[in-house]
Amino acid sequence: MIESTLLPFHFLHAEDPSLYAWIRQRCIDTNRTNCRFLLRELDLEEADSIQIVLSVNAAAITDHFWIREKGSDRTYEQARFHQDHLAKTALLGSSAGIVVPPDHHSPELTNTSTFEKCWRLENGQWWLYKRGYPEHTFSELAVQAIGQYLGLNMAAYESVSREEIGAVFNCRAPASMTVVKTPDFSKGRLNFEPAADLGCKRNVAGKNLQILRKFSPTAAQEYEKMVLLDALTYNLDRHLYNFGILRDRASGQVVSMAPVFDHNLSLSMSLMDYRQIMAGKPDPLLLDWDSLIASRTPVMGPMKLPPIHGQVMQDLLKDIHVPGFSEEDNRSVIEILSFRGEKLQESIRQQNRL
Repeated sequence: MIESTLLPFHFLHAEDPSLYAWIRQRCIDTNRTNCRFLLRELDLEEADSIQIVLSVNAAAITDHFWIREKGSDRTYEQARFHQDHLAKTALLGSSAGIVVPPDHHSPELTNTSTFEKCWRLENGQWWLYKRGYPEHTFSELAVQAIGQYLGLNMAAYESVSREEIGAVFNCRAPASMTVVKTPDFSKGRLNFEPAADLGCKRNVAGKNLQILRKFSPTAAQEYEKMVLLDALTYNLDRHLYNFGILRDRASGQVVSMAPVFDHNLSLSMSLMDYRQIMAGKPDPLLLDWDSLIASRTPVMGPMKLPPIHGQVMQDLLKDIHVPGFSEEDNRSVIEILSFRGEKLQESIRQQNRL
């Protein structure tokens, strides 16, 4: 008998609630360069996404959902991940010095998204290492600081030096590479459920707010602040799998919105679009924010926002130093944040006058 209160929300609320859709969305991005090295090490080069995920019983680090073959006596203790011998391959593309045990179950096969990354178990806790360039690491750390200032529960990212990468993975890290790491926020006790599995859609923040309010009023409040953060920091990469909620593994109850994570493409993209942004051209992030505040009701009271002018942004980012990220780019980021901050402040002032 299935205990419906413990089912993944995908089967209750997703646009396509099928089992196959749920399995496919858990698969590593097979377009990642290092993915083919992983699949080769695990003799899965000819496997499709369903086969890849089922090779690890559809288990993942950030939840305790899994699939057991009919008639099997396999337990979750056997299916869950105890180590990752292919972390180096996943992050760096190297298999030098790696000996993969027979029947090794790697958490990399359900480690989703497009950037090269890996899980690594350190002192009993899983850490996600993510690779990029200086602008990506700066963006991740800067948006974390801004989000904390705005009162959001942010995933905790740390910059990892080339020397540390060399020591951890027994290699010489490329000079152009930067890396951040962050602990698993599910902590082995909670299940992360992505927004797609709650019925949310892209670019309809007002409707998403209503959906999240049904699951948790507190999560809805956090979502509102996340939309503000995304609009401020030009995060065009907010999709339905990099935000969501956390549920208690034992009861299935919603605990909170998940810590806000994955910002390596926000401020880094704003530098590319600097001219368009500073020309004041409308973009989907500001439009999404406007639709969200327009959906607020009088009973919710006036919106309040702490100062987000240039000096505040400069103070927040002054201690973030990433090798290879120039002072000129830093100044451009401050300009962008100051400009967008004023536009957001004005939209709030207009809404509060209604």
